[in-house]
Amino acid sequence: MNRLLALFALALCFATSAQADDKTHRQAAEDLMAATKADQTVNAVYAQMDGMFANMVRQMKLSPEQLAIAEKHMKRSAQLVRDEVTWAKMKPEIVGAYVSVFSEDDLKQLLAFYNSPIGKKMVEKMPDLMRASMQISQAHMQQLLPKIQTISQDMVKELQAQQEKAGADKKPAAEKKEKAAKP
Repeated sequence: MNRLLALFALALCFATSAQADDKTHRQAAEDLMAATKADQTVNAVYAQMDGMFANMVRQMKLSPEQLAIAEKHMKRSAQLVRDEVTWAKMKPEIVGAYVSVFSEDDLKQLLAFYNSPIGKKMVEKMPDLMRASMQISQAHMQQLLPKIQTISQDMVKELQAQQEKAGADKKPAAEKKEKAAKP
């Protein structure tokens, strides 16, 4: 009986230690996200998304009336993302991702880096770097857009042709059934 109590006490100590370790591990992840201003990254993503939507609308070559409609729906989409993809909603999951990828020691070392002068400079300059990277990506995508549109048009034509063929194939079978049903 004493052994059983000792084993139970030992298991309880390990469980308490594991919970404390998990709590400090999660705290290290939260501290790193605070140091890297991860919450502000979400706002930068929103701004990039707005630019991407605006470029998409410009590429559509719409009439002024159509442009107003497209912009209205793009704004609705952007607002939906802002309402649903918030830092408050994502933070617990992102903390979990950091905890699953990095050890607590790794997180502490990263935190030390981001609290250093060069780490702080990196955090400060990262939005500019991300903006420049996004502009480069968008420029490349704009060059590809006509080719992507051609591929999309080819796909639509091919799907329509296949659908028409499938409809034509069904028609004779339906006519045969109709003739067979007539006395």
